[in-house]
Amino acid sequence: MVELSVLAVATEWFSKKGGISTFNRELCIALASIGHKVCCFLPEFTTDEENDARNQKVTLVTPRFIPGVPEEAVSYLAPQLPPNFSPDVILGHDRITGPIAQHQKENWFDGAILVYFVHTTPSEIERFKREHSLAEAERREEVQLQLAGACNLVVAVGPLLLDYFSPELAGLQTEPPPIEYINPGVNIRPEVRTRSGQSWILISGRMEDTAIKGLDLAAAAVARFNNTSATSSVLFVRGCAEEHEKKVRDLLQSHLSYNSIKIKPYTHLRERLDADMRKAALLLMPSRAEGFGLVALEAIGLGVPILISSRSGLADVLRSVAGSIADRFIVTVGEESDLETDTAEWSSRIATVMADLETANRNVQELRLRLSTDLRWNLAAEQLTQYIIAAQESKTQLDEKTADTAVI
Repeated sequence: MVELSVLAVATEWFSKKGGISTFNRELCIALASIGHKVCCFLPEFTTDEENDARNQKVTLVTPRFIPGVPEEAVSYLAPQLPPNFSPDVILGHDRITGPIAQHQKENWFDGAILVYFVHTTPSEIERFKREHSLAEAERREEVQLQLAGACNLVVAVGPLLLDYFSPELAGLQTEPPPIEYINPGVNIRPEVRTRSGQSWILISGRMEDTAIKGLDLAAAAVARFNNTSATSSVLFVRGCAEEHEKKVRDLLQSHLSYNSIKIKPYTHLRERLDADMRKAALLLMPSRAEGFGLVALEAIGLGVPILISSRSGLADVLRSVAGSIADRFIVTVGEESDLETDTAEWSSRIATVMADLETANRNVQELRLRLSTDLRWNLAAEQLTQYIIAAQESKTQLDEKTADTAVI
């Protein structure tokens, strides 16, 4: 296999800011594990992050220091790379680090292949925000398109985002770059369930956009289930920033009693997130827009029963990989105006799981077995490697053609 020098551009190593950071970290680790040299370019990192990455054969690097450069511009400086490391490929993630990756290529590493990862669907996300703006959705789509147009390869995270973004590329004035997709891997880990006497139903993620995450639907469905069940369950919400606590608590208490609510802040600490899942009887992901849904994939890896939105990228992947088994875990989600209908459906499905947790656990074990072959991070890294090699060959041919034209 060809050994590549990979420079991944990110904002953090540990996942303080959500799923894109998790995806980048796991992909870097997988690329290193199959023999590539991998550096991850960050504005800063802690000693713990550096040690964690080093243990996974990934080198964390920061920008060269220039006094007086504003904090928001630091990542646009040249990286301090190890000796004899010159990137063959630069990875940028959506509008978060895509602009930085493009800047790095154009200013320091023009010979490198630029890969742009698509993680989001702006038009879907914006329409579920309270301050919904068509103009903002279009602006973000335009940013995505311009960043994609400047790269050598576009990679969507899952087939849902591939289907979303492929038609968008047709809007470019120049020939669009090739677009492929990879699926994130599932980390199958020993199942050690430590559920307490309480029945915890977990929803985890960044909760500032409650409508997007379907938090209102989760609260309404659990409330209806509690009203018809002999025992009440607690809705455990992990991922509430301090500044959003009142909004989140008010929403939850409009459906649930105080004793049926547990709220915790967002955390990047893997051991805390794992502990949450191991204590939970069930994880819900009722998102109204979800490009993929890594949190549910992590739950599967730990053997936690899940119910996920039909509008998530993971739902498409489960149907493709697991066939009819996937129907046990996927629940329909409509518009916000469909809350009553969706609440009834989700409440019914929650009741089915909670009434027979033994069967629910067997079902997720069967799903884990199905996914363990087809959803592996090493497989994603190998597929990405092949896409990069093809992009390198195309770039070489184009460069040679351009050189011949210049001579003529």
